[in-house]
Amino acid sequence: MKEEAIKYSFEKVKKDISFLNDRIVNLEEKFIELVDSVCNIIENQRERDSLIKENLNFIFDKQSFLEKEFLEFKNLFLNNIGDISRKLDNIDKKIGEKNTSTVPNRISRETKEFSQNKPISIGNKGVPAIRQQSDNNQTTVQQPKIEKIQSNKENIQEDDISKITDRIKEKYEQSFKKLTQQELNIFYILYDLQTKDIPVDYKLLAEESKLTQSSIRDYVSRLIDKGIPVEKKRLNNQKILLKIKKGFKELITIDSILKQLNEKSKEQYNLEKTNNL
Repeated sequence: MKEEAIKYSFEKVKKDISFLNDRIVNLEEKFIELVDSVCNIIENQRERDSLIKENLNFIFDKQSFLEKEFLEFKNLFLNNIGDISRKLDNIDKKIGEKNTSTVPNRISRETKEFSQNKPISIGNKGVPAIRQQSDNNQTTVQQPKIEKIQSNKENIQEDDISKITDRIKEKYEQSFKKLTQQELNIFYILYDLQTKDIPVDYKLLAEESKLTQSSIRDYVSRLIDKGIPVEKKRLNNQKILLKIKKGFKELITIDSILKQLNEKSKEQYNLEKTNNL
Protein backbone atom coordinates (compact mmCIF):
# COMPACT_ATOMS: atom_id res chain seq x y z
CA MET A 1 0.00 0.00 0.00
CA LYS A 2 2.77 2.37 0.94
CA GLU A 3 4.70 1.46 -2.20
CA GLU A 4 1.68 2.32 -4.38
CA ALA A 5 1.25 5.66 -2.61
CA ILE A 6 4.93 6.45 -3.11
CA LYS A 7 4.71 5.38 -6.75
CA TYR A 8 1.63 7.54 -7.24
CA SER A 9 3.30 10.53 -5.61
CA PHE A 10 6.41 10.02 -7.75
CA GLU A 11 4.33 9.89 -10.95
CA LYS A 12 2.51 13.05 -9.93
CA VAL A 13 5.76 14.90 -9.23
CA LYS A 14 7.09 13.70 -12.57
CA LYS A 15 4.00 15.02 -14.37
CA ASP A 16 4.27 18.34 -12.53
CA ILE A 17 7.94 18.66 -13.52
CA SER A 18 7.09 17.85 -17.15
CA PHE A 19 4.31 20.42 -17.10
CA LEU A 20 6.63 23.04 -15.64
CA ASN A 21 9.25 22.26 -18.30
CA ASP A 22 6.65 22.71 -21.04
CA ARG A 23 5.59 26.02 -19.51
CA ILE A 24 9.21 27.18 -19.30
CA VAL A 25 9.84 26.24 -22.95
CA ASN A 26 6.67 28.05 -23.96
CA LEU A 27 7.64 31.13 -21.97
CA GLU A 28 11.13 31.06 -23.47
CA GLU A 29 9.67 30.97 -26.99
CA LYS A 30 7.35 33.86 -26.23
CA PHE A 31 10.21 35.78 -24.66
CA ILE A 32 12.36 35.25 -27.78
CA GLU A 33 9.49 36.44 -29.98
CA LEU A 34 9.08 39.49 -27.75
CA VAL A 35 12.82 40.25 -27.94
CA ASP A 36 12.73 39.91 -31.74
CA SER A 37 9.77 42.29 -31.92
CA VAL A 38 11.53 44.83 -29.72
CA CYS A 39 14.70 44.56 -31.85
CA ASN A 40 12.67 45.09 -35.02
CA ILE A 41 10.98 48.12 -33.50
CA ILE A 42 14.37 49.56 -32.43
CA GLU A 43 15.87 48.88 -35.87
CA ASN A 44 12.92 50.52 -37.64
CA GLN A 45 13.17 53.49 -35.32
CA ARG A 46 16.90 53.79 -36.05
CA GLU A 47 16.21 53.74 -39.78
CA ARG A 48 13.54 56.42 -39.39
CA ASP A 49 15.87 58.49 -37.21
CA SER A 50 18.63 58.07 -39.79
CA LEU A 51 16.26 59.12 -42.57
CA ILE A 52 15.09 62.16 -40.58
CA LYS A 53 18.69 63.07 -39.79
CA GLU A 54 19.65 62.71 -43.45
CA ASN A 55 16.70 64.90 -44.47
CA LEU A 56 17.69 67.54 -41.93
CA ASN A 57 21.33 67.43 -43.06
CA PHE A 58 20.21 67.79 -46.66
CA ILE A 59 18.02 70.79 -45.76
CA PHE A 60 20.79 72.43 -43.74
CA ASP A 61 23.36 71.78 -46.48
CA LYS A 62 21.04 73.23 -49.11
CA GLN A 63 20.24 76.24 -46.94
CA SER A 64 23.90 76.89 -46.20
CA PHE A 65 24.85 76.54 -49.86
CA LEU A 66 22.06 78.88 -51.02
CA GLU A 67 23.03 81.45 -48.38
CA LYS A 68 26.65 81.37 -49.56
CA GLU A 69 25.61 81.67 -53.22
CA PHE A 70 23.24 84.54 -52.44
CA LEU A 71 25.86 86.47 -50.44
CA GLU A 72 28.48 85.99 -53.16
CA PHE A 73 26.09 87.10 -55.88
CA LYS A 74 24.92 90.05 -53.77
CA ASN A 75 28.48 91.20 -53.12
CA LEU A 76 29.38 90.70 -56.76
CA PHE A 77 26.34 92.71 -57.88
CA LEU A 78 27.01 95.52 -55.39
CA ASN A 79 30.66 95.69 -56.43
CA ASN A 80 29.75 95.99 -60.11
CA ILE A 81 26.63 98.16 -60.01
CA GLY A 82 28.66 101.25 -59.10
CA ASP A 83 31.00 100.73 -62.06
CA ILE A 84 28.05 100.19 -64.40
CA SER A 85 26.32 103.39 -63.23
CA ARG A 86 29.50 105.43 -63.61
CA LYS A 87 30.09 104.07 -67.11
CA LEU A 88 26.53 104.89 -68.17
CA ASP A 89 26.75 108.39 -66.66
CA ASN A 90 30.02 109.05 -68.50
CA ILE A 91 28.48 107.84 -71.77
CA ASP A 92 25.41 110.06 -71.29
CA LYS A 93 27.63 113.02 -70.37
CA LYS A 94 29.86 112.59 -73.43
CA ILE A 95 26.85 112.24 -75.71
CA GLY A 96 25.27 115.35 -74.16
CA GLU A 97 28.48 117.34 -74.70
CA LYS A 98 28.68 116.21 -78.33
CA ASN A 99 25.04 117.09 -78.95
CA THR A 100 25.40 120.62 -77.51
CA SER A 101 28.61 121.28 -79.44
CA THR A 102 27.79 119.81 -82.87
CA VAL A 103 24.07 120.43 -83.37
CA PRO A 104 24.06 124.27 -82.85
CA ASN A 105 27.15 124.69 -85.06
CA ARG A 106 25.58 122.65 -87.81
CA ILE A 107 22.30 124.54 -87.52
CA SER A 108 24.09 127.91 -87.62
CA ARG A 109 25.99 126.92 -90.76
CA GLU A 110 22.83 125.68 -92.44
CA THR A 111 20.99 128.85 -91.41
CA LYS A 112 23.69 131.02 -92.96
CA GLU A 113 23.66 129.02 -96.17
CA PHE A 114 19.91 129.13 -96.26
CA SER A 115 19.79 132.89 -95.78
CA GLN A 116 22.20 133.33 -98.68
CA ASN A 117 20.51 130.96 -101.11
CA LYS A 118 16.86 130.63 -100.02
CA PRO A 119 14.06 133.23 -99.98
CA ILE A 120 12.20 134.07 -96.76
CA SER A 121 8.61 132.88 -96.47
CA ILE A 122 6.25 135.92 -96.43
CA GLY A 123 3.28 133.72 -95.53
CA ASN A 124 4.93 132.88 -92.20
CA LYS A 125 5.33 136.62 -91.38
CA GLY A 126 8.95 136.63 -92.31
CA VAL A 127 9.94 133.58 -90.21
CA PRO A 128 12.68 131.63 -92.01
CA ALA A 129 11.61 128.27 -93.37
CA ILE A 130 14.72 126.70 -91.89
CA ARG A 131 13.10 125.86 -88.53
CA GLN A 132 11.52 122.65 -89.73
CA GLN A 133 14.73 121.68 -91.51
CA SER A 134 16.73 122.33 -88.31
CA ASP A 135 14.38 120.14 -86.27
CA ASN A 136 14.78 117.37 -88.84
CA ASN A 137 18.57 117.71 -88.74
CA GLN A 138 18.60 117.55 -84.93
CA THR A 139 16.44 114.43 -84.96
CA THR A 140 18.76 112.87 -87.55
CA VAL A 141 21.81 113.64 -85.40
CA GLN A 142 20.26 112.36 -82.15
CA GLN A 143 19.00 109.05 -83.58
CA PRO A 144 22.45 107.47 -84.10
CA LYS A 145 23.47 108.71 -80.64
CA ILE A 146 20.52 106.94 -78.99
CA GLU A 147 21.37 103.76 -80.86
CA LYS A 148 24.97 104.13 -79.73
CA ILE A 149 23.84 104.48 -76.08
CA GLN A 150 21.78 101.30 -76.35
CA SER A 151 24.70 99.48 -77.98
CA ASN A 152 27.08 100.64 -75.26
CA LYS A 153 24.67 99.51 -72.54
CA GLU A 154 24.41 96.07 -74.14
CA ASN A 155 28.19 95.84 -74.39
CA ILE A 156 28.53 96.81 -70.72
CA GLN A 157 25.99 94.15 -69.72
CA GLU A 158 27.86 91.52 -71.77
CA ASP A 159 31.14 92.57 -70.18
CA ASP A 160 29.68 92.28 -66.68
CA ILE A 161 28.14 88.88 -67.42
CA SER A 162 31.54 87.76 -68.67
CA LYS A 163 33.20 89.07 -65.49
CA ILE A 164 30.66 87.27 -63.29
CA THR A 165 31.17 84.03 -65.24
CA ASP A 166 34.96 84.34 -64.93
CA ARG A 167 34.71 84.95 -61.19
CA ILE A 168 32.43 81.95 -60.66
CA LYS A 169 34.79 79.79 -62.73
CA GLU A 170 37.76 81.04 -60.75
CA LYS A 171 35.92 80.29 -57.49
CA TYR A 172 35.24 76.71 -58.57
CA GLU A 173 38.85 76.24 -59.69
CA GLN A 174 40.06 77.43 -56.28
CA SER A 175 37.61 75.04 -54.59
CA PHE A 176 38.95 72.12 -56.64
CA LYS A 177 42.51 72.88 -55.56
CA LYS A 178 41.42 72.33 -51.94
CA LEU A 179 40.19 68.78 -52.64
CA THR A 180 42.11 65.67 -51.74
CA GLN A 181 42.90 63.13 -54.44
CA GLN A 182 40.11 60.80 -53.24
CA GLU A 183 37.54 63.63 -53.11
CA LEU A 184 38.53 64.68 -56.62
CA ASN A 185 38.26 61.08 -57.78
CA ILE A 186 34.74 60.75 -56.32
CA PHE A 187 33.65 63.92 -58.11
CA TYR A 188 35.19 62.74 -61.39
CA ILE A 189 33.27 59.44 -61.22
CA LEU A 190 30.02 61.33 -60.52
CA TYR A 191 30.73 63.76 -63.39
CA ASP A 192 31.50 60.89 -65.78
CA LEU A 193 28.36 58.89 -64.86
CA GLN A 194 26.13 61.94 -65.19
CA THR A 195 27.64 62.70 -68.61
CA LYS A 196 26.44 59.24 -69.65
CA ASP A 197 22.90 60.05 -68.35
CA ILE A 198 23.14 57.36 -65.66
CA PRO A 199 21.17 58.05 -62.43
CA VAL A 200 23.71 58.08 -59.60
CA ASP A 201 22.99 57.15 -55.99
CA TYR A 202 25.25 56.33 -53.04
CA LYS A 203 25.23 52.61 -53.89
CA LEU A 204 26.37 53.07 -57.51
CA LEU A 205 29.01 55.61 -56.57
CA ALA A 206 30.31 53.22 -53.89
CA GLU A 207 30.52 50.36 -56.41
CA GLU A 208 32.33 52.49 -58.98
CA SER A 209 34.83 53.86 -56.46
CA LYS A 210 35.27 50.54 -54.56
CA LEU A 211 34.30 52.24 -51.29
CA THR A 212 31.51 51.75 -48.75
CA GLN A 213 28.28 53.74 -48.95
CA SER A 214 29.11 55.28 -45.57
CA SER A 215 32.42 56.57 -46.95
CA ILE A 216 30.66 57.94 -50.04
CA ARG A 217 28.17 59.84 -47.86
CA ASP A 218 31.08 61.35 -45.97
CA TYR A 219 32.94 62.33 -49.16
CA VAL A 220 29.82 63.88 -50.72
CA SER A 221 29.26 65.99 -47.59
CA ARG A 222 32.90 67.13 -47.74
CA LEU A 223 32.51 68.11 -51.40
CA ILE A 224 29.44 70.20 -50.62
CA ASP A 225 31.15 71.82 -47.61
CA LYS A 226 34.10 72.81 -49.84
CA GLY A 227 31.82 74.58 -52.33
CA ILE A 228 31.71 71.87 -55.02
CA PRO A 229 28.33 72.04 -56.83
CA VAL A 230 26.96 68.60 -55.89
CA GLU A 231 23.24 68.33 -55.22
CA LYS A 232 21.21 65.70 -53.36
CA LYS A 233 17.75 64.98 -54.75
CA ARG A 234 15.42 62.66 -52.87
CA LEU A 235 13.39 60.32 -55.09
CA ASN A 236 9.99 59.23 -53.73
CA ASN A 237 11.09 60.42 -50.28
CA GLN A 238 13.48 57.44 -49.99
CA LYS A 239 16.27 57.04 -52.53
CA ILE A 240 18.76 59.90 -52.85
CA LEU A 241 20.15 60.77 -56.28
CA LEU A 242 23.38 62.73 -56.62
CA LYS A 243 23.71 65.37 -59.32
CA ILE A 244 26.05 68.14 -60.41
CA LYS A 245 24.50 71.59 -60.66
CA LYS A 246 23.23 72.70 -64.06
CA GLY A 247 25.56 75.05 -65.89
CA PHE A 248 28.67 73.69 -64.19
CA LYS A 249 29.77 71.73 -67.25
CA GLU A 250 29.87 74.96 -69.25
CA LEU A 251 32.38 76.37 -66.73
CA ILE A 252 34.57 73.36 -65.91
CA THR A 253 35.35 70.67 -68.52
CA ILE A 254 36.20 67.02 -67.95
CA ASP A 255 39.72 67.74 -69.23
CA SER A 256 40.33 70.27 -66.47
CA ILE A 257 39.17 67.72 -63.86
CA LEU A 258 41.52 65.09 -65.30
CA LYS A 259 44.32 67.65 -65.18
CA GLN A 260 43.60 68.26 -61.50
CA LEU A 261 43.61 64.48 -60.89
CA ASN A 262 46.99 64.12 -62.58
CA GLU A 263 48.41 66.97 -60.53
CA LYS A 264 47.08 65.42 -57.31
CA SER A 265 48.56 62.04 -58.32
CA LYS A 266 51.95 63.64 -58.92
CA GLU A 267 51.77 65.43 -55.56
CA GLN A 268 50.90 62.16 -53.81
CA TYR A 269 53.68 60.30 -55.62
CA ASN A 270 56.26 62.97 -54.74
CA LEU A 271 55.08 62.97 -51.12
CA GLU A 272 55.40 59.18 -50.84
CA LYS A 273 58.79 59.30 -52.54
CA THR A 274 59.98 61.93 -50.07
CA ASN A 275 58.72 59.92 -47.09
CA ASN A 276 60.52 56.80 -48.33
CA LEU A 277 63.86 58.60 -48.48
